[in-house]
Amino acid sequence: MAETNLLIQTAFVGDLLLTIPLMRWMRRSAPPADRLALFCRKGLGNFFLHTGMVDQLFEVDKTNSSDWRKVKKELQDHHFQTLVSAHQSFRTATIVASLNAHLKIGYQNPWSFWAYDVREKRPMHLPEALRLLALARKLNSELEGHMRDLESSGKDHQIPSLDQPIPPWSSLSLSDFVEDPSTLSVQKVLQILSKIRTPFVCFAPGSVWETKCWTTEGYAQLGQSFHEMGYTVVLLGSEQERVKTQAIAAKIPESLDLSGQTNLFESFLVLRRGSLAICNDNGGMHLACAANTPTVGIFGPTVLKLGYRPWSSRSLIVEKDHSCRPCGKHGSAKCPIGTHVCMTSIQARDVLEVCRKLLV
Repeated sequence: MAETNLLIQTAFVGDLLLTIPLMRWMRRSAPPADRLALFCRKGLGNFFLHTGMVDQLFEVDKTNSSDWRKVKKELQDHHFQTLVSAHQSFRTATIVASLNAHLKIGYQNPWSFWAYDVREKRPMHLPEALRLLALARKLNSELEGHMRDLESSGKDHQIPSLDQPIPPWSSLSLSDFVEDPSTLSVQKVLQILSKIRTPFVCFAPGSVWETKCWTTEGYAQLGQSFHEMGYTVVLLGSEQERVKTQAIAAKIPESLDLSGQTNLFESFLVLRRGSLAICNDNGGMHLACAANTPTVGIFGPTVLKLGYRPWSSRSLIVEKDHSCRPCGKHGSAKCPIGTHVCMTSIQARDVLEVCRKLLV
């Protein structure tokens, strides 16, 4: 009889997208008939249903305590064969402890012994996509072999380089996803992009954390350069980011601002048709990697050693060395020292120089 396995990640969209390699290995480690369910933040799960990465969703509004209770009850009504939690909070652990699962796997920490049957050490020297795969290494001997080979190689893959591709067994790319032209989302995107008569590049200039945003003027100048090179600039983002994207689009001739007009799956469909994506260290950067689009990430308050590089062999980053970096794991609403020099010191010409390396 077919079983259901469960993956838990209720963090932000970028963190969730980085679980794609883990999803693949969870599927490969189970019988073909088994289903994979995902427990995530509300509004993010449909992308994974549309791309066939998961079969079932449980979503939660993390700001609503009654929604937590409702979803917890829904989860408790199911039996799971294998449960893997990529989220490390105490609240998640308490939910895991209450669920019916044959095997529960999470990260090792001093207090989680009561929630998980298997607790894996989180290899902090590796990028997040590889850290996550450590959770599935006991489920699959092939993956265990890959992880051991990686450990013995001494390579940490923290710095994006065109000369050092990511391990193919850890790929985030959904390049093999086959679109159904009859679906409304595909038809909508094709209709939107039919207005564009040139190759296009995508900008994702927003972030939940304001200090992670490169300057509006920097994006505008970069967009003007791309326009002069014969590219259309397409801006992507959430409804909350429209003020920022509109300010940038207003300074780039013939640009197309789609912020607030496409959901996560539709943004993915746009990105996979683009020539290049230029993003802050945000969910758009990881979505571009999933779309297999060459990606340039602009890093300010965050640094590569935190582990959240663009996980693609066709990615590069732009950053400037400053003693104040990093100022936190996620960035913040305001620069702690009031200068935002990590971003204001990055010029459009710096980013364009890196972009050219991926457009060759």
